[in-house]
Amino acid sequence: MNNSIQDTFHFRLTQLFALIFPICPAWSSILIVLVSVNWIIGLGFKELIREHFKILPFILFAGFFVLYLLGLFWTKNMDKGFSELETKLSLIVLPFVFFTVPLTKDQLRTVLKSFVVGCALAMITWLLLATYNLCLIKYYISQGNKIWNFDLNFFLSAYIIKYEMLGGKKIWDFGVNFFLKDRLSIIVHPSYMAMYLSFAIWMIYKVEIPLFKSRKLKMVLYSLFILSIILLVSKAGIIILILFGGFMLYEMIFKHKKALKAISIVLLICMAFGSLFVFAPQFRYRFTNSFTAMTSKENNYTADESTGSRMAVWKASKEIIKKNFLIGTGTGSSNDALTESYKKDGMIVALKEHLNAHNQYLQTFITLGVFGLLWLLIVLFFPLQLAIAGKDMIYVGFLLIIIINIFVESMFETQAGVMFFAFFNAILFMNLLQKQKL
Repeated sequence: MNNSIQDTFHFRLTQLFALIFPICPAWSSILIVLVSVNWIIGLGFKELIREHFKILPFILFAGFFVLYLLGLFWTKNMDKGFSELETKLSLIVLPFVFFTVPLTKDQLRTVLKSFVVGCALAMITWLLLATYNLCLIKYYISQGNKIWNFDLNFFLSAYIIKYEMLGGKKIWDFGVNFFLKDRLSIIVHPSYMAMYLSFAIWMIYKVEIPLFKSRKLKMVLYSLFILSIILLVSKAGIIILILFGGFMLYEMIFKHKKALKAISIVLLICMAFGSLFVFAPQFRYRFTNSFTAMTSKENNYTADESTGSRMAVWKASKEIIKKNFLIGTGTGSSNDALTESYKKDGMIVALKEHLNAHNQYLQTFITLGVFGLLWLLIVLFFPLQLAIAGKDMIYVGFLLIIIINIFVESMFETQAGVMFFAFFNAILFMNLLQKQKL
């Protein structure tokens, strides 16, 4: 098989990965294996290394994985350590593959387009499934609860919400909760799905692809993704949506002179958000409890709302960091250290849910110490500085999404997070190097 055929395989497998990833990250990992095998057995990587490979950028990104590898020398949980390395393997594999076999400009656009299409297919599927579930439970209730013989707790709990704050009364929400959070995104964690959609919105706005030049299609995709982010009730996703939306509205008003259109868009988004706040108790509960957790002076050790739990976990993480400041607890031992802290402080919810630090900066600090944290910051902010200098707004947007999301999620502890970063960071960084001819 000659190189031209294998180059085609490399590109098509990469494109398929981008398409499938937002639908099911677990399936897409198989494609990464195929891309790697194709690279090893047929692309003549020795010649490609001499032509394309940049050793310093590779050391920058792969070195982060090497630190986790070194962390096995002082871990107290070797089995968990090897499992953690397996999760993070793409941090070294994907830079190696895409730094030696970079995508062309047209190929990159096609891959990015495929990711947007994958996001659209995923959300359309989940919205249709939520509609089906809603119709199913309505039919079930209309038949007097007699015709079904399987457990419908999942459906009933989504249809009737019981809140202590309302005196224990049952609230009928017209089934809106079927369209919220993990009842909507049933395969990918809602926070991660919101992160993917944020990047998709940014690509529609910034990538010059004929498919995205259709105004009607762009409006449909914007509406689908913005509504989905709101329904996923991801606070980080909504923050990113506000930041990107603010930038896009600024350009729309002052660069394109479309103030009326910008105001209309803002009003529509506010109406959607307001309607959910009024008619979806779980949506309202999420935000009111977050505000209460952030303003409360009491410890949130037993809080069952994500913001309260995170704040309690962050406090526990800081105590562990003080005791392991220099080299951390070692790869695989960070969650064990957190569990011991939860037991000691009586953090019932965190212990029950086996929560990690829910902050990659803290998680890395706990695992690898101050050197690990510094390397993570360099991995994120050095490329950001290069992207800003090179006016590569696609890469800038991607890095900002990562920087914000890992503040509230330990996303490098899961394949859905680490593959998203490793893949897009590798292809976008290499694209930046090619444009600047560094």
